[in-house]
Amino acid sequence: MMKDIVDLISGKLKEDNRSRICIVTHKNADPDAVASSLTAYYIVNNLCSKCRLTLCYPEGIAAYSHKILERYAKCSGSHISSISTSECSEVDQNPDIVITVDTANPEQLGCFSEILRHSKYVITVDHHKTGELKLQSNLYVGGEKYSSTSEIMALILEAFLKGKNRDDNILPCLATMLMSGIVYDSRRFLNITSKTFKVMEILRVFGGNYFEALNLLEKEEDRSQRIAILKACQRIILREICGFIVVGTHIGSFESNVARVLVNNGADIAIVLSDKKDATRIALRSRDNTVDISAFASWLAGKLGTGSGGGHFNSALFEGVLKGFERSRDKKVKKFLDLFGEFCNERSS
Repeated sequence: MMKDIVDLISGKLKEDNRSRICIVTHKNADPDAVASSLTAYYIVNNLCSKCRLTLCYPEGIAAYSHKILERYAKCSGSHISSISTSECSEVDQNPDIVITVDTANPEQLGCFSEILRHSKYVITVDHHKTGELKLQSNLYVGGEKYSSTSEIMALILEAFLKGKNRDDNILPCLATMLMSGIVYDSRRFLNITSKTFKVMEILRVFGGNYFEALNLLEKEEDRSQRIAILKACQRIILREICGFIVVGTHIGSFESNVARVLVNNGADIAIVLSDKKDATRIALRSRDNTVDISAFASWLAGKLGTGSGGGHFNSALFEGVLKGFERSRDKKVKKFLDLFGEFCNERSS
C-alpha cells in the first residue's frame, strides 16, 4: 500500500518537476508533527529535486520540538530558517501541491488553511479521527489505526527506500526523529497499535537510536510555563458530572500542558480555555478509559455551529470563534462545563 502511495506521489511530481510544494503542520507543531514534516520534506526533495519546497509551521513549533529541528539541521547541513516559516505572507499563496501533516481539520492550520483553496492538489497524512481535511484532500493517508503520524511516515519512508542505496547520513537522523515522534504521541507506548513496535524495529534498522530519541524529547519546563500552570490551578472550577471529576480553568498559553497536568493529578476530565487573537482554543484531556474526549470536541463544533474539534480518545482540541458568550473567562469555563454535562447526559440516555 505505502509503495503505491509513493509511486502515486512520484508520478504526480513528474507531471511538473518544478512544482511549488508547501508542507504544513498544525499550529504549534509537536515532535510528531515536526519529525513527520521533515521526513516528508526529505522524501519529496529526493523525488523532485527541482521542486520549490517550503516547510510551514503555523504559530511556530512547540518547545519540545526544538531539539528535533536542531538535530535535523546538524545532520543535513540545512539552515531550517531558510525552509520554514510561520508567516503566511512569506509563502506562495497558490502552490501546486499542499501536503498537510498530523492535522485533521483546516482550522488547525491557522492562516495556512487559505492556501488549500488555491492548491491544485492536496495530500493529507494524519492519524487522528477523520476530519474535514480528508474530505478536501485528493490523497489521504493514515487513520486511527496508527499511533502517530511518525508511524505512517516511517512506513512511507521504508517504501520510498525500497531498492535504493541506504548509504545516506541523514537516514539515521530521520529514523531517530521519527522514533521521538512515536514515543511522544503514543505517550511513551501507552497508546499503541499492532504496528508500533514493528515500525520501531524498522527505524532501528535504518540507524535510529532510541536513547537519543528520548533525549530529543527532554526539556526542562521554563519558568513562564511553570507559572502558567500554577495560575491555571488557582482558577480551577471543580465539578462532579456523570460521576466524573471534571475541572475547568483558563490560561493565556500552555493550555495543552495545563490540561495534561490536571489529568495527571487527579481529574478525570480537564477543560482548559485560552482566548487567542482570532478565536478561542480549548484543550481537552480525559483519564484512560473514561470519556472519548475527541467525541466531545466534535460535538462542541456541531452544538455551537462554529469552529472545529477532534483529536484522540484521551486528548483533543476545540477551536472556534465563540458567539453569544460572556466576556468573562470564568463564565466561559462554567459554560463549557455545562456543555460537557449536556454531552455526557446525551450519551448516557
